[in-house]
Amino acid sequence: WSSDVCSSDLTDAHTALRVHLDLVDPRHVLQRDDVRRRLVPPLHVRVEVGAAGDVHRRLAVLDGDGRVIDAAACATEKVSSSGFLPEAPAPDTIDSLPGRWFVLFLLLLIFIFNYADRFLISGLVGTIKAEFGLGDSFMGLLMGPAFVVLYVLGGIPIARLADRRSRGAIIGVGCLVWSLFTGMTGLAVGPISLALCRVGVGIGEAALLAPAYSLLSDYFPPQKRGIAFSVLGLATYFGQIGGYALGPAIAHSFGWQVAFFAMGVPGMVLGIIALFALREPYARINVAKPEGLVRIVRRMAGVKSYLALMIGMGLGTLSGVSFGFWGPTLFVRNHGVSEAAASNAFALFFGLSGLTGMLIFGAVSDRLA
Repeated sequence: WSSDVCSSDLTDAHTALRVHLDLVDPRHVLQRDDVRRRLVPPLHVRVEVGAAGDVHRRLAVLDGDGRVIDAAACATEKVSSSGFLPEAPAPDTIDSLPGRWFVLFLLLLIFIFNYADRFLISGLVGTIKAEFGLGDSFMGLLMGPAFVVLYVLGGIPIARLADRRSRGAIIGVGCLVWSLFTGMTGLAVGPISLALCRVGVGIGEAALLAPAYSLLSDYFPPQKRGIAFSVLGLATYFGQIGGYALGPAIAHSFGWQVAFFAMGVPGMVLGIIALFALREPYARINVAKPEGLVRIVRRMAGVKSYLALMIGMGLGTLSGVSFGFWGPTLFVRNHGVSEAAASNAFALFFGLSGLTGMLIFGAVSDRLA
């Protein structure tokens, strides 16, 4: 193939083309009929094409029939003269992907409301208890099992679905679901309806974590993922500030129900935007026989660094969530601080220290990598 291949219809070529993805076996080769069937326009795909001993690598923008629609993106680079497609190189054209910072910013906003929804109820523990005559045990149920059980159980099958379907659509639908149930919390009339709303929030939020990090991994190269993930991690602390400080302030002025409406409505708007704005950066390959879940678990269980990270994250989450959810209530009861003042203090000190640490260690991890 010569350098003017960009004017060709790729689906009419007899030479196979290879699509490189971080999470797919790079040795998989798509034939022309597979390309026509699987592409969703427009797509930025990284391909290697070759014939008569020459192999070139390029980033091309294709329409739904596999026809190149952006010739400017087709700069070529000769990578082999072996007469056979070489083993896939590390993706280096990922730096030129358009819109990756927009994707990161949109995911950051979605994550902020994701965490704000969680911490809002802990910032209003006293108010909600007084409204419905509830005890600490039931509030612990609302903030713990009612939310977490389906959040955890739903996370794995949704992550598996994200390997095969549009991750942007999964994120958008999840955001709509949890935001809807967050707003419905403000309409709760008793303990049962409160608990059901928390279950709905947990189901919706299970659709965010795995697809979002997977999508960012395709938009950002390995050497820049640390800072990308740390920017996304800022949402934890912005969400705490929103749930601890903004939510109780709204509740103090307009009632606790309005605080849940104020968190739910913007989240639904973001969910609709995500449905249309979050696009897959590359063509994705649906493997005929994907790796089984049991086999994946066994393989990951043999990676010591993975096990260490999971144990560390579990212990960190246990301590952070326990104190984070009940800390403001502790200061209200034992130190005579108002609910609004305690929540504001937690938002300030947890938020600022978390924001600083998240950015610093994200940059450090990229540097060390």
